[in-house]
Amino acid sequence: MKLLLEQWREYLKEQETIAVGQCYPFAVEMSNNSSESEFANLFKFKVVHGRVTDKFSGESFLHAWVEKGDMVFDSQTSHTKPNGIPKADYYDIYQPEPHEEYTAEETILKCMKTGHKGPWNHINEITTLEPKVKQGFRKAIVDSNFWNLPHEEYDVVDSTSLKMPDGSYAGETPASVALAQYLNATAQELGTDLFFVVTVEKDEGYVLRDGDANYPNNWLMGAEFNGPNPSNGKNLIIIELRPLEEDFELSNVNFIPKLLINLVSQIVNHEMVHYWQMKKQAKSKGLSDEEAWKELLCDPKQVPVGASQEDRDEWEQRCGRAPPKDHHGKEVYVTRHGEIDAYAHEAAEQLLSSFDDPDWLLRELRKSSGIRFAAVKSSAVRLFMDTLARDSKEIRKFWTKLYTQIQQQSQELSETEDFQDEVEEKSPNASGDLLKTGGNNTKVGKGITNPKNPKFKSAPPGASGG
Repeated sequence: MKLLLEQWREYLKEQETIAVGQCYPFAVEMSNNSSESEFANLFKFKVVHGRVTDKFSGESFLHAWVEKGDMVFDSQTSHTKPNGIPKADYYDIYQPEPHEEYTAEETILKCMKTGHKGPWNHINEITTLEPKVKQGFRKAIVDSNFWNLPHEEYDVVDSTSLKMPDGSYAGETPASVALAQYLNATAQELGTDLFFVVTVEKDEGYVLRDGDANYPNNWLMGAEFNGPNPSNGKNLIIIELRPLEEDFELSNVNFIPKLLINLVSQIVNHEMVHYWQMKKQAKSKGLSDEEAWKELLCDPKQVPVGASQEDRDEWEQRCGRAPPKDHHGKEVYVTRHGEIDAYAHEAAEQLLSSFDDPDWLLRELRKSSGIRFAAVKSSAVRLFMDTLARDSKEIRKFWTKLYTQIQQQSQELSETEDFQDEVEEKSPNASGDLLKTGGNNTKVGKGITNPKNPKFKSAPPGASGG
């Protein structure tokens, strides 16, 4: 026990301070403060992870609490009932359904092993990104100032970075080149083996024009984590941007660079979740990145096969067996474990960027109207609602991970306020001195209508177009 506690103290020095008032960190903190007689004795001290349902409001959510004999200690009542609540009363009011129980010792070991404070079962496990990595890449996006560089439809030229399957080259602009350079410089500074390629769609049907639903702040076409790249030994993330219509006005009052920065940062983090999913599988199975990537691509539970015969033939050649039938489409795509995980991370970022009070946000999400409330502010939540409206089991999986991601990310945000303030100062909120302006700003017409079926979208790692 003494050795474990010494290791735990070192772990706490490396981690940020636990935020009081959140159930999983609260249970970890109580484990840390447990007595020697309680430490490994489940009868004297237990951390419980499960689901609670308020019998008065009907609200139901995943939760963690501590039981010591006949008393229950809960983060939500710790201020008014610091000495706990009688277990009989707690079980009557909150009707808990225990899923897992841990001693204080097991709780600390789990926390040290996983790098987060729960939950730890496979269904509820989430992929977390190191705050310094997320912050570093966001700073790179801000510092690149890419939105001020040429990026109109006639600025697009053939890229030397990425060759398409048909032998042609992807497009690039000075803006996309600058963004890639800053991201790759940061990837190297952070000691990662990531490599970013930022391309621009050359098809005029994808030009971002006035009248488009995404105009003027969303320049993203999509992104994909493409696994280990044999040419440089690094793991490849591809981001594709839409070019802007000719004479796009950065001085347009509706253009807010901060919104564009948020979108690029969120999609980078989404693809980094896939990157860390592969890394975790490689580590747990003792595989190289290349071996883990191939295994992941050949697991239909993680990656859809694709709809075309070409996709199926490629899958059979890679995996050495016939692919499963009818294993494609948006519903299959969003229900893969990796995508539920990545979209939960993305949705949490979107919601936390819209609401300053995480505790208030979590309370709203617990209500029966919570998912409709979240869909207003989060495109990731809307995707799951629109695709899986009748699949409550998969919605619950996503909702569970979203709730846990909000808890985790809000804790990180509270611990990195100085960094956030610094980036906030550097992130332009609207048009101003940094914006490219000029007199030649007349638009003609609404432009070309975008195709109904885009060629490129964010999809599972390795999947066609994703």
